Amino acid sequence: MAIIQEDDPRITLGHDRLDRYWSAIGPSDPDRISYIINPMYSGKPAWPSSRQAYRVVRPPCSLIIATDGLSDPFVGTDIEDAQGFGCEVYIEAPELADADFDAISSSWAFAVIETFAMNVANWGGISSQIELHDVLSTEIQMRDVLPEGCLASDGAAGFLVNLTPPGRHPQILDMPFGPVDIVALTLVSPAELEMMRAGGVPARDQLARARQLDGGHMSRLSPAAE
Repeated sequence: MAIIQEDDPRITLGHDRLDRYWSAIGPSDPDRISYIINPMYSGKPAWPSSRQAYRVVRPPCSLIIATDGLSDPFVGTDIEDAQGFGCEVYIEAPELADADFDAISSSWAFAVIETFAMNVANWGGISSQIELHDVLSTEIQMRDVLPEGCLASDGAAGFLVNLTPPGRHPQILDMPFGPVDIVALTLVSPAELEMMRAGGVPARDQLARARQLDGGHMSRLSPAAE
């Protein structure tokens, strides 16, 4: 097999299809949140190509911050049957609906999704776990990012992974190197985190069902925030 080069036309085709997916949900800001120096050069997990960025999508009365690059193909390799890590991950935070670029890039929501994206890159993707379990849960230490009311006593924040919002496709199937999962990260309350810790998978699945019925994939610092 030939080595995948940076100028492979299939890469542009994949970007176009990713753009098309998000455009059906809301307009994307023209500027991406990115880095002057790629974080992999400071020891962070590498993404499949040199592109490591986040897009901002603006559905009505809400805001999405989504990775833009986790699903790029493995440039510099001959791996033609994998669309990078097979996913892009995002967080949706209605309270940031009117925020500008600087406010978004310095927000709690960006800090959360950036940390989760680095974890996903370190794991090599999460699609196999999603295929097995549908909805996952995770904990991230967020003591310096989220207010105390969002954290367990040990500083961890709890999240559900892959709650599918009604009316949105959970995958992009026509990507050139394979399907891509579009994965939501959803902040849960400290009480919900403790419930999952105590009850394990059954408790997680019960919470996921309740959230799905309520359309609750969005992340809010306060349950009352709209």
